[in-house]
Amino acid sequence: MEKYKLIDAVETFQDKKILTVGDVAIDRYVYGTVDRINPENPGAPLIRKNREEYRLGGAGNVAMNISSLGAKALLGGLIGEDKNGLILGNLCNKNNINSFFSLRKGENIVKERFIESDHNHYVTSSSP
Repeated sequence: MEKYKLIDAVETFQDKKILTVGDVAIDRYVYGTVDRINPENPGAPLIRKNREEYRLGGAGNVAMNISSLGAKALLGGLIGEDKNGLILGNLCNKNNINSFFSLRKGENIVKERFIESDHNHYVTSSSP
């Protein structure tokens, strides 16, 4: 696609309603400092949590990107009946996304990432 056509397409997003349907998830970011290494597993640093942040993940992330470009974003999918269902609804409202969810028994998808705050690096553990 030529550059000017792409720019024109993005500029007309305000006039569009775009529906995203799929797996709706939460991306949970835990920020903290690594003070020491786990003595039981040297490959696993111990992180002291300073703060946490929630973002829309999965199809929710796609809807959030659509909304950020100025289109009217609509999001549909299945969500669990746990406390994270409320978080998903709040995140949709915060990001100007109209949502319609069907409830299912069980928990929502939550992907967690642990980030060392001083250097902004992901913290991972390895198995022995």
